[in-house]
Amino acid sequence: MQGSAREAAFARLRAFADKLVGRDEALGALVRATCASRLVTLHGDAGVGKTTLVRAAAQRLAEAGAFPAGVFWVSLRGVTRSQPAHLAIAQHVPTGIENALFILDGLDISLVPTLLERFPQVHLLVTARAALGLPQEQALELPPLSFSDARRLLVGWTRTELDPDESASLARLLDGNPQTVRLTAALLETEPLSALRVRLETQLTALTLHGGSTTPLILTRDLLLDRLPEGVGRLLGVLSLFATGAQAEDLEVSWGKGWQRSMEVLLRSGLAIEDEGRYQVAVDLPQPPQAALGPTGVLLALALSHLRNQQTDPAFDLAERGLAVARASQNREGFACALLVLGRITLVEDPARAALLLEEAATHFGNLHDSQNQGTARHWQGAAFSHIDQPEAALGALYEAQKTCRVSALAGLFEEIQTKLTGHGGGSLLAALELDAAGVREHGLLAARLRLGLPAK
Repeated sequence: MQGSAREAAFARLRAFADKLVGRDEALGALVRATCASRLVTLHGDAGVGKTTLVRAAAQRLAEAGAFPAGVFWVSLRGVTRSQPAHLAIAQHVPTGIENALFILDGLDISLVPTLLERFPQVHLLVTARAALGLPQEQALELPPLSFSDARRLLVGWTRTELDPDESASLARLLDGNPQTVRLTAALLETEPLSALRVRLETQLTALTLHGGSTTPLILTRDLLLDRLPEGVGRLLGVLSLFATGAQAEDLEVSWGKGWQRSMEVLLRSGLAIEDEGRYQVAVDLPQPPQAALGPTGVLLALALSHLRNQQTDPAFDLAERGLAVARASQNREGFACALLVLGRITLVEDPARAALLLEEAATHFGNLHDSQNQGTARHWQGAAFSHIDQPEAALGALYEAQKTCRVSALAGLFEEIQTKLTGHGGGSLLAALELDAAGVREHGLLAARLRLGLPAK
């Protein structure tokens, strides 16, 4: 790093290190291990403070000049494929660089061996839930905070004065988990300490008696999520789809103006963090299906939302942007999904183009061995063909769609449909296209036959 850039990095790292409580011994051990080993894994439970500790270690190592080529922070939360991880590191690794340290926060542990092989000249410090079990690894476990340190942290995070005895009783319920403490401090902004302590104690006791597995972290998280205003909660859900964090322009595109006010609530409550211009969810959340698609998934989810409201123009713009983002990031799954969504959006106004888009989507899903989405693309392609008066092509697409369905009686059903169409004796092709495999399983074959204008048997 050069002059001002190094100073700016130190300032950012100091801001995080200032939040360190009760971790002096763990910090010293982590710094020594990182200097001695090429791969160090700091592991521990969710919310125990791994990210905060490695930031403090990064500051100390950088100031000491322990790694002359630099100390680099790379957030890879949610990244599960090797190529994005390689690219994130490679942009910092000039040819011939040696003795550099890369801190990889939240990396999928299965990628570590390939990164060690791909970059033999760098050292890695990784945060993980468990040790990796690699031969060259030095693993350090980060334990929970002591009770006294948890209480100190609670008092420090809370804006109001706390009764010493009550705060001590509350701190004992929090498992020494810093993230739980942070969420509890946020809850104290709207609920008296004594009432919150009774609520947590009662629910944890009831769960224990009934064999429940909910932790104080999950309980405080859910309590806080329940109290979020609707807009704030929706922004948190959108933010969770960005695997490596969202920049302001990402949120501007996917959310629109006004996201900053909701983000302030998330940052203040400890549900989100901001680092070097990127915003990330700070707690584990149930992941929606679009999560694996990253920013493309956000754009497509919003596009479908507009489509449900019959707002085709903004839906089309968002889907096209999702396609461009997927292409630029070489996200094959996202690219195929964007083609599928674009096909659905253009189905009514331009069915010929929709058929082409859906054909391409089906081909991509086939290459990805994703038979379910491939069937969905064929299903909608059949509808597109029916709109442009190509019944044979429509029926062919429908047959392809139903190959993923494992309902044996469907084969005979669609043969009858084909016969009816060939003889121009009636029967609704569009109704057949709308009748997917799940509908047949739910309503039964007899109901399906009657819906299609075929005689009951």
